[in-house]
Amino acid sequence: FDYIFELGKFYNIVIVADSSNTWSLYVNGVFDSSFQLSTNSFQFSRIASASGVRILGAVIDDIRLFNYAFSEAEVVQYHNQFAKQINQKHAFDDLGVG
Repeated sequence: FDYIFELGKFYNIVIVADSSNTWSLYVNGVFDSSFQLSTNSFQFSRIASASGVRILGAVIDDIRLFNYAFSEAEVVQYHNQFAKQINQKHAFDDLGVG
């Protein structure tokens, strides 16, 4: 995937892996892309792209693992809960989220 992240913004990133090793990436509740991995492990600090492996230059402050693959509707619901929590702590304008 080659999603362009902007500096200074919060993002809700969900990665769903299914039983066929297809991994789907959602950014802020919206499907971005899917990819195949030949292993069941994923390094969050290294992101592969068309131009090679890049090191993630960001702070990850909340990782949650679930023992089942989210449906697309569950990803949207999860993002909406995330956005609501962020909104309760800060004004959206200050974060650049929305």
